[in-house]
Amino acid sequence: RTEQLAWTRLQVVQHQEKPRPDLSDVPIPNTELELYTDGAALVVEGQRISGFAVTTQFEVLQSAPLGPSTSAQVVELIALTRACELAAGQSVNIYTDLKYAFGVCHATGQLWAERGFITSNGTKVAHGPLILKLLEAIHLPSAVAIIHVRAHQKENDPTVCGNRLADTASKAASLQPFVAHQMALMSSPSPTPIPFIPEPSKLSQWEDIGAIKTPGGEWKLPDGRKALPRAALWPALLKLHQETHSGAKAITATVNRL
Repeated sequence: RTEQLAWTRLQVVQHQEKPRPDLSDVPIPNTELELYTDGAALVVEGQRISGFAVTTQFEVLQSAPLGPSTSAQVVELIALTRACELAAGQSVNIYTDLKYAFGVCHATGQLWAERGFITSNGTKVAHGPLILKLLEAIHLPSAVAIIHVRAHQKENDPTVCGNRLADTASKAASLQPFVAHQMALMSSPSPTPIPFIPEPSKLSQWEDIGAIKTPGGEWKLPDGRKALPRAALWPALLKLHQETHSGAKAITATVNRL
């Protein structure tokens, strides 16, 4: 019984540390996407340059240079956030060798958010808005695993090849000319909403209880409340909290009226 209790407590702690309870650190079988992401923060001829990339095993999906004052930690947060955003509504395995951002996802980020991004010493956690944006983005895929891989391996299995492409693409991006508005778009705490498309099985369940699709593309229940797929729920709650600064009871009451 003591061992069972200890294990239960461990599960509770691990659950509280994760921004979503199903976030995995091992690959999910049969996902729709396999993505790789990396960031580069280098000093070339005395000047700091940086960039990020999100790729598949064979193709660069997105890459961009970042500002000259962008720290390595900020590069990591932006890179992993973009990978999650690109996988919105789909199941995905995201492979990365970014240790700091990986730790934010699986260990520290959720705890910091619950404490208002204030440390035990009363100081602000660095990069709080970008960490919050990453925690929001983690809820965009229908299912997500963020897996840490070792950097600079020489084998030729798919994971190593994908990680190598992301590394090469992020370094190439860092060498490109930087336009100031790019960083503003990347660091905005309020990303452009991404439409959520429910799975066919979910749509069937909604139709069975009388939900209808409005001309604007939303789904509404017979009593007028909105229907949201699970992947959209947490980002919606976070947005409501940020706009109203309401507590849990007030937000629950508001959601029940929607």
